[in-house]
Amino acid sequence: MAIDFGAIGAAATGTTSLAVAHPTGITTGQLLLLGVVSKYPAAPPTTPSGWTLLTSVAGGAGASGADSGDVLVSVYAKVADGTESGTVTVTITGGNTAIGRMLRATGEGTGFSVAAASGADTSSGTGYSATCTTNPGITQDDRMFCFTGGNSDVTWSGTALTATGVTFDAGAERGDSLTSGGDDCGLLVSEFGLTVGTASAAPVLTSTASGAVAGATVVVRLRETGLRFAGAGLGNSGSTSLTPSIPSSPSGPLAGDLLVMAVENKYPPNLPTTPSGWTLQRQASAGNGLDIVDAGTVSMAVYTRISDVTETGTVSVTVTGGNSARARIWRFR
Repeated sequence: MAIDFGAIGAAATGTTSLAVAHPTGITTGQLLLLGVVSKYPAAPPTTPSGWTLLTSVAGGAGASGADSGDVLVSVYAKVADGTESGTVTVTITGGNTAIGRMLRATGEGTGFSVAAASGADTSSGTGYSATCTTNPGITQDDRMFCFTGGNSDVTWSGTALTATGVTFDAGAERGDSLTSGGDDCGLLVSEFGLTVGTASAAPVLTSTASGAVAGATVVVRLRETGLRFAGAGLGNSGSTSLTPSIPSSPSGPLAGDLLVMAVENKYPPNLPTTPSGWTLQRQASAGNGLDIVDAGTVSMAVYTRISDVTETGTVSVTVTGGNSARARIWRFR
């Protein structure tokens, strides 16, 4: 999985102000997510300087009071510049009780695509279920970080995320924190990944609480931007005909993936014929000595193709008059 959980900082509680600790190990380019649960929705937090509010959602049940009423779940994002330390102050003017926690996510690409969806559970009980109102575009290799706010000081277990068209992994509960003052609330931070599939419906988060609770959930979908290595097919060797494999583990190419094929052969000027649907980017020849075993001139040709998801099996490469050749295909996303 390219996106991964890095670390989570300690929970901060308060009424009108929170001092939320940064997680350890922050480096430039990592994505920071800050989740805040507060009572009551009429008094929302002020977005901290340098942060972006992804979304906020209200949910709960019953009249405002201890272990009852509505909570507001707010999630903020920031790309780390590497100077972060200490705490971030979150102001909640007119707040009753609140809790916040920050995590960092890591990746192998050059940036992050971030989208958020939210839903609420307005029926108090031990079986929590929040169906998001939208699908944040969940697909293969995405990772979900979920922030669930409860209107009571309960603990959680058996948290799961589902969506039609995909199967998430078992996930992990990264933080289960409670307030100790005011009318009580809690924050559950959980994480889920998937390697195959594309969601065709909004995600649903479920969990079992230690007592009656209602509340709301924000699901943050993370995806890397910029190209990264995403797999290689089996190489193939021959003389005049090659059949390198399309990368297929853990699944075949997605639309928009970049496929790169390299073909090396002896001897020029007997060069490969460009396969249908591929584009020759560069060809060069070099070497020394007579064209014999372990000597002579070789040619290297590099081809590319943007996947339209029809690629399966192998690619046929012809080297008319070839002597010895080999080819392999790589996938980047």
